[in-house]
Amino acid sequence: MYNLHLSPEQLEIRDTVRDFVTREIKPVALKAERLDLGDRSLLTGLLDQASQMGLRSLALSEERGGAGADALTACIVTEELAAGDADIAAVLSESSRLAHLLFDRAMSDAQRDALLPKFMGGDRYHLAFAGHEGGTDTRLGVNYHRPASAAAAVKTSAVKSGGEPFGETAFRGGEIGVGDAHRLEPEFAPPGLDGAGEQGVIVICCCFVHGSS
Repeated sequence: MYNLHLSPEQLEIRDTVRDFVTREIKPVALKAERLDLGDRSLLTGLLDQASQMGLRSLALSEERGGAGADALTACIVTEELAAGDADIAAVLSESSRLAHLLFDRAMSDAQRDALLPKFMGGDRYHLAFAGHEGGTDTRLGVNYHRPASAAAAVKTSAVKSGGEPFGETAFRGGEIGVGDAHRLEPEFAPPGLDGAGEQGVIVICCCFVHGSS
């Protein structure tokens, strides 16, 4: 049976993140002037601090340099971060989740050797999943109040050229839907795409978050 009782280690992690949110995130994210202006800019300085705490690579295995946290621990951390700023929580939880899926499970040795050092070496090297055209996301919380509509056809294609580990990839014919795309600078797209292009490919993007806090 799945045990939802927190271990001493999970309680320690929760309390550490909660203290960070209370001391660092809330005073900035919930500042009256920021709320009055409706300022939703990403708090990159605080995101950097959270990355330095190991929260960006939380779910990545210890063998690859992460903390090897399980799903429950990752949920606890995301919940605590979201109490201070939902955007910081979303960026870190997605980067952590994808780091485990990509570096621990999906990549070849050559791909991992080329990209893992970049990820681990940069506090602003984050991961994002692009699975739909820009402006077509109909998940709950985005368009839940609008009438249901048929999924829009994917127009974007990806074309790969060059050799291993991942070559160079160009996107054609549409817009890749990545959250906070205006704040993300794409670094690479995944390997295994035909030179002739593949319509409707799901793209994994490694991104640098840039901007000022």
